[in-house]
Amino acid sequence: MWLVFFDSNNILTNMRTRDKLNGLRKDKKFYIDEVKKDSILVQKLLYDTLELERYARERYLMKKDNEDVYLVIDTTVDPRQ
Repeated sequence: MWLVFFDSNNILTNMRTRDKLNGLRKDKKFYIDEVKKDSILVQKLLYDTLELERYARERYLMKKDNEDVYLVIDTTVDPRQ
């Protein structure tokens, strides 16, 4: 009984540790996937000038001298997000 409930390695501590480990594994998978996506994007931006131009236009709202840029902002965003 002592080991099950009162020891420093009791059942509750083991369950909390297991839950934390599962959360950390999910975080690790997420960050590994993000690094892969970013690596692919970096390779595209380094070697493809059209991709670099598209990225600059979308991300930093850059434009050519003879064109106009219009921003459309969605005001119906869910406030819970």
